[in-house]
Amino acid sequence: MEKTIQVIHQDLTNPSSIKPDVTFPNLELLIDQIIISADKAYKIYNVEGKVHEALMSLSGNVGQDDLKDDLLKIYPSKIIPESLHPQGTYLTVVKQFDSGLAFVFFTLKKSSEFNSETGIVTKYLTHFYNIVFVPKNSNRIEVRVCSKTPKNDIDDSFRQTINVFYDYVGSKGIDLRNAKEISFYKCIESFYLDKNAGRAASVVMSTDEQSSDATLSNKKVRDYCARTQLVHDNSGNNHSYKCRAVNIRWPLLEEKQCEMQVTIEPHKNLWEREICNHISVKHPESLLRLNRLISDVISRA
Repeated sequence: MEKTIQVIHQDLTNPSSIKPDVTFPNLELLIDQIIISADKAYKIYNVEGKVHEALMSLSGNVGQDDLKDDLLKIYPSKIIPESLHPQGTYLTVVKQFDSGLAFVFFTLKKSSEFNSETGIVTKYLTHFYNIVFVPKNSNRIEVRVCSKTPKNDIDDSFRQTINVFYDYVGSKGIDLRNAKEISFYKCIESFYLDKNAGRAASVVMSTDEQSSDATLSNKKVRDYCARTQLVHDNSGNNHSYKCRAVNIRWPLLEEKQCEMQVTIEPHKNLWEREICNHISVKHPESLLRLNRLISDVISRA
């Protein structure tokens, strides 16, 4: 890693016609793209055309007072665990891309860790980048929460990010009360049944009755697809199994170790009520392919 960093630094500080794209502005753009798109959980809301237009116009209407200045100076780095910053969610950066407008939030949370050997409790600050993305050509907003957020904190992170964003755009005269949240419940069965939609690396099959779930996956087999497997009920109750969670993957060009993937996995209690409020996307190949994937997911909803 250190050698790679040295090579990158040398290429940046010594421009060459052989590598014309290796520039500081392009590096900054790449870092921004990674922050807004890499490994996120998504809630998506449809908005009216006039609201979308108003949101896009904010790119040239962000004042210094709208941002958390002390955190802006840190971006795109992360807060050190020993930092004394108060916990909370703060709008820090607004970035304009060809594909849309990204509102970048610092989400800071106080945590603690107990060392059983010393009996000492260490307190520290965790930091995640959460995003609200407004696609240029689609009347929707995408709330993106870092997938590394602990599962118990995901819903709270969504809530905080949405509330801070709503408050900010409300101060600009934009009303999002009529934004309609998209449910991804129908996407689960749609992806599972569509043999042309990637590889079903893992699925969870369930019934409407009181019975055990069946998880179909095989991490040892690279090209395993759960669609090739069937689940039968041998209890004598003749329960009918349906897919209630999927992990779909697509190969990436020139990449053998990872695949782009979307996971739709609501808690069983929510699935039984036909509720699924968020999805997760990992390893998007590009902003363009990510946008196409999100659009595909929405079309199945």
